[in-house]
Amino acid sequence: MKQQKNNISMKNLILVLFTLFSFTTFSQENPAFDFRQGPKEYIMTEEDFQELIKFKKSDLNIDSLKEEIFKIFNEYRRYKGLPEFEYSYVLEKAANIQVKYMGENRILTHSHKDKKLKTIKDRIEYVDSDEIMISEKYGEICSGGGGGYVGRFAIKRTLSQYVLDRFYNSGPHRHIIEREVYTDMGIGIYKEKNIFYVCIDFSVSKK
Repeated sequence: MKQQKNNISMKNLILVLFTLFSFTTFSQENPAFDFRQGPKEYIMTEEDFQELIKFKKSDLNIDSLKEEIFKIFNEYRRYKGLPEFEYSYVLEKAANIQVKYMGENRILTHSHKDKKLKTIKDRIEYVDSDEIMISEKYGEICSGGGGGYVGRFAIKRTLSQYVLDRFYNSGPHRHIIEREVYTDMGIGIYKEKNIFYVCIDFSVSKK
């Protein structure tokens, strides 16, 4: 009886250790884990306020931010057991067209007033002179705005994490990020003072 209790205790200990190890590994290797926890109340500090002011006044390093977003999206794909994206400059060009249109007109849309650029399919085909992408298989996610939107930068999270957070917490957007068929992604970003827009296009490469 005593031996049986010892065996049960040992099994329980192993289970606890395994659970702790799994949780620690999961939270360290998968930054998207934090997005499952829901919003946490946070009071802005003076340091955060100064960072926000600096962000609004300074020129954003667009290329660095694109690299960070690309990296964190692939970290999320790995966490979901999906193939990682390749970065496509064709899709970046298509996304840049749309994000510029949204930023200049202060709107959030997947459509464009120029008829030859009206849909994402139109935009991909417009910039894809070498026909690298299968334009019939595409997806697009967009977000942005001004004022309070940019202010969310001050909640102790990087802007790239916030971008993933915005899309992760929207079912239709998350569905696009998680579609296994997409092989490539390209990122467009528009920043002017406290206005910030991001557009990310996805498609399938013919490679």
